[in-house]
Amino acid sequence: MARTPLSIVLLVAALGLAAAEAAAFCTEPRLTVAEPQLGFASEPPVPDCLQGFGPRPPCESQELRAYRIAAERYLEQLERFARAARSYAYAAEAFAREAEAFYGCEAGALPLP
Repeated sequence: MARTPLSIVLLVAALGLAAAEAAAFCTEPRLTVAEPQLGFASEPPVPDCLQGFGPRPPCESQELRAYRIAAERYLEQLERFARAARSYAYAAEAFAREAEAFYGCEAGALPLP
C-alpha cells in the first residue's frame, strides 16, 4: 500500500483553510479613497480649522481622512487574518499530535486505505 507522509496531509489541510480565509479576507468590502462616503455616518464631523478641537488633527483633508480610515480597517483585517492563521496552525499541530499518537507514526507517514 502507498503511504502519504502526515506532514503533506497536514500541509494540504492547512493550505486549504488558509486559502478559504484569504478568499473571505479578499472579498470583504473595504473603504477606498474614491468612496469617502462609506462608513462615515458614525464619526463626528471634521473639526473647524480655526478651533483645532476633536480627535483628529485640525484641517485634516477628506482624502487624508479616507486614507487613514482605510488603513485602520486594513490593519484590523490583517490582525483578524493573523489570528485565524495562528489558530489554524495550532489546530494542525494538535491534529498531527493526535494522528501520530493514534497511528504510532514517528516518521509522519500514514497508511492509505
